[in-house]
Amino acid sequence: MKHIVWAVIAAAFIFTATESYARGFSVGVFGAYSIDGGNIEDSIKEKRYQAYDPGYPYITKSEYDTVIIPGAGGFAMYQFSNGFFLRAGAEIYQLVSGQDVSSSTYVYSPNTNGMVNYDYSFDYTAIAWPVLFGFSLSPDKGRTSLYMAAGVVTSLVKIKRDTDILNTSGPTSVVYNSENDTIISGFAGLIGAEKKIFWNISIMIEYAFYRCEENRKETGEYSIALGPTNEYQYTETYGLPRQQARIGVKYSF
Repeated sequence: MKHIVWAVIAAAFIFTATESYARGFSVGVFGAYSIDGGNIEDSIKEKRYQAYDPGYPYITKSEYDTVIIPGAGGFAMYQFSNGFFLRAGAEIYQLVSGQDVSSSTYVYSPNTNGMVNYDYSFDYTAIAWPVLFGFSLSPDKGRTSLYMAAGVVTSLVKIKRDTDILNTSGPTSVVYNSENDTIISGFAGLIGAEKKIFWNISIMIEYAFYRCEENRKETGEYSIALGPTNEYQYTETYGLPRQQARIGVKYSF
């Protein structure tokens, strides 16, 4: 990855030394697919396999769907004449698949024989505001461009967790609920290519990556067998999807 970045930087300086770029503003929109969903995907996968032990194979089932976190965003950009640009925008990401996990484990002991059922449910929404500084290079005076950028991102992340544990030998049910949000900041990076298709409209393909995660102590509620509600504390990891593939369009004024 480092060799690719340095190769792009070297090529950028070669092109910017010989090409002239049209200054001006542009705006764009894009859709995104999360290649790596980040901490929320890690949390979901942990619940899928937490009861599995190859030396103690009493797990009887684990049901779940593929984690899918799509996103969308818009941005405004100013292109300088030397190839460098400044870009700022707003984005939103939402967990739409894989948020529910169900598993059952058979518990055998001298005092207890029965199934323990685990049902987990997650809700995840993140809103991000990245500010990026980068450069572009073009072999054909702007009709085709390659670009890369880096900067900072601030995000509002909301996570809701619901857990229902039922021991059928009792039966005893324990329910955990939590819903918290926070604002965090981190690093943002972007590599992309664009091709002008007609007038001042270009189509874009991008690979974006974020390093924006933070652990925080939070409080939730739990109850046992529909009894009184009590508070519990846990550590939540907030963050944005780590890697994304994007496609979008840009209009240059």
